[in-house]
Amino acid sequence: MKKIGVLITILVFMGALIIGNIHWNNKIDETVSRSINTSVIHNNSSNNDNGAEESVPGFSLKREELEQLLASLPEQIANMFLANYDNGKSVHMMIVGSPAIASNANGWSVQVKEHLEKVYGVDFLKMTVVQFDGTSTEFVDSEEAKSVIDAKPDLVFFEALTLEDNGRVEIEISHENIKNFIGRIREANPESVILVQPPHPIHAATYYPLQVSALAEFTEDEGIPYFDHWPNWPDPDSDEITHYLNDEGMPNENGHELWADAVIRLFTGEK
Repeated sequence: MKKIGVLITILVFMGALIIGNIHWNNKIDETVSRSINTSVIHNNSSNNDNGAEESVPGFSLKREELEQLLASLPEQIANMFLANYDNGKSVHMMIVGSPAIASNANGWSVQVKEHLEKVYGVDFLKMTVVQFDGTSTEFVDSEEAKSVIDAKPDLVFFEALTLEDNGRVEIEISHENIKNFIGRIREANPESVILVQPPHPIHAATYYPLQVSALAEFTEDEGIPYFDHWPNWPDPDSDEITHYLNDEGMPNENGHELWADAVIRLFTGEK
């Protein structure tokens, strides 16, 4: 009987060991499985987080708001704004022109800069104003032109120096100077886009309006986006326009406000 009891005890002990070993192996497999699954989840979560950060620009402006602001701009320029936004890249816009832009006073360029940076947000739109006093021939070789080219801006809003050239530079050469300037900009940054506008109208001019018309034809032939703000001014042949110009034929306070309003509406989609 003792032998049978000892045998039963041994069998029970061995059975317990076998069952315990099976249970322990199952626990190990379960732990390993949980560890593997947890690692996979963490990796996926990490990848998703990184993807979300790359696809969402850190701008205060929403994309649908941006699309509304760009509604009146030429397609080439609007597409550049949207591409930069989608890539999380800000837009550097440079306003370049004659003393008529009045960068040192409360001129239209200053008013436009303040308004657009507020509307678009300075985190997305960064603006610089460059003023030059001289003809287009003098400008292309100037430090001011070089500073624009070296900055490699996304957008150059260029007031053609047609009025400065009037009576001093032939219209064909004036246009060649514009092509020269634009070519150097694009050579430095092939992604740059250029928007050309005419200078302001003056009272009762004869040859100057023909030069401005030739400028519009030139930009169309060259495929250069062109903004004609002249329809926003009173008839240049009427006395009414003198309320927007000073004695030197430059925009006065009213003229700068009118010019700024036209540009702001272009860049904000306002009618």
